[in-house]
Amino acid sequence: MVLALSCSAAAEAQSLRCNGQLVRDDDTMADVIAACGEPNFRDRWIANSGLGFGLPMSEWTYNPGPRRLIQTVVFRGDRVIQVDTAGYGFRENALPASGDCDPGLITPGLSKYQLLQACGPPLTQVGYFITAKRVYEPGFSYPLTRNGGRFVYRERWTYDFGGNRLRRLIELDNARVVDVMLGNRGS
Repeated sequence: MVLALSCSAAAEAQSLRCNGQLVRDDDTMADVIAACGEPNFRDRWIANSGLGFGLPMSEWTYNPGPRRLIQTVVFRGDRVIQVDTAGYGFRENALPASGDCDPGLITPGLSKYQLLQACGPPLTQVGYFITAKRVYEPGFSYPLTRNGGRFVYRERWTYDFGGNRLRRLIELDNARVVDVMLGNRGS
């Protein structure tokens, strides 16, 4: 799978190039699969439409391996609405097993895919909808002052790293780590 990142200066939107084909906003899921193949990871959630009912959202992650950038494609329904990068790729299954995860690697901005690859599945997880007062983007966050916030799907995951370490309570908003809190001593 050949991936390259292209930027359109006029629109300032990112696109994804796979095997010589360009993936852009408004392409369908079928277009993306035809160009890039199956993603390494798919995540789904429901976003608020502002009309009282939810819109299906999906994020597909393409990991081309070390020394290349991970690409994410976000869909609203069946249509691409955003293409982004998410740090450098890695060899899957080459990271520590769940019990060997380094808690210091869990930081805001980390994607759900990267967290699962680094630390395995959590001990517990719960999800719910909230109105977030901050927007978290890779590398920065900013407060929302207009309209009182943004409706997001929040997940709270708990990792237990054993009796000599504190548990980590991880909050994810729309598949991105937004907060890491210390919990009780592990077991």
